[in-house]
Amino acid sequence: MKVKEYVPLDHDARIGLWNFICQHDSMVERVELALSIYDPFPYFLAEPQVKTEITPYFMGRIVNAEEALKTFPFILTEANIFLHINDEYAPWNAGTYQINQREVIVYPPKEGSSCVQPPRRGLFLDVNALTAMLFGYKRPLDLYNLEQIKGDYAEVVELEKKIPPFKPFFYDFF
Repeated sequence: MKVKEYVPLDHDARIGLWNFICQHDSMVERVELALSIYDPFPYFLAEPQVKTEITPYFMGRIVNAEEALKTFPFILTEANIFLHINDEYAPWNAGTYQINQREVIVYPPKEGSSCVQPPRRGLFLDVNALTAMLFGYKRPLDLYNLEQIKGDYAEVVELEKKIPPFKPFFYDFF
């Protein structure tokens, strides 16, 4: 049995769906579920002897960093954060972006330069790290530990507070 969309809304639904599948155990040799990596299903099983595969399928890309940052639902904190973004394929994304309590302020790179001049403070990242962070795929501290965000650790911790905890997953293909 192959279940392409297993989406319980709560734990009772998880139990009900699994019981439904179990009622058909005499008709199937194997059950395959397509789940989000965040789904707690393997922890739900009493004896989780399951094979787990993680298969990345979708890729995201921010093509307008200014608009993405200005419309992103940041959590308001007291601190201002400067993000210095580099994008080798879409130079209009390159620049410094200040995220403060009310808005995002954009400081484009100097004329004739494809990147921002190093300021005294702020976090340095490329558009790939920005995409992973804003889409909820990776947290700022994870990206810092992977050396995809460079800068002061305390500023990364502050950025971590500003990013809501999303858990993305596409169940359907388009």
